[in-house]
This record gives sequence, C-alpha cells and structure tokens, in this order.
Amino acid sequence: MFAYGWMRRHLAPFTSGVYVNYSERELGGSYAKMYWGKSLQRLKKIKRTYDPEGFFANPQPIPK
Repeated sequence: MFAYGWMRRHLAPFTSGVYVNYSERELGGSYAKMYWGKSLQRLKKIKRTYDPEGFFANPQPIPK
C-alpha cells in the first residue's frame, strides 16, 4: 500500500482523473464524478431506464 500512496501523490500532477472500471476504494463518494465527469448525469438517466433494479452492480457503480 505504501507504493500506491507514493505513486498517487507524485503522479497526481500528470493525470486528469482515474481509470474507468478500475475500482479505487480510496476515492470514497467522489468516484463517480472522477470516473465519468460530464457524462455522469446522462449515464444516471440511462441507468434508471435500463437497469432500475441494479442488476449490473459492482463495487463502484453509476449512482442512481
């Protein structure tokens, strides 16, 4: 875990967010905005339409 923290601190200036579909538990509740950015609202609408029961769940899904 030490290496991960070090990399995250030192490489942060060279990144623009996170890798989609890679679960980063350290992001907490802010993961959705970081993963999908401007597309999040559109994806929420699609999720409500096509997966209202949450069948395609994963550790960090598109929020309802």
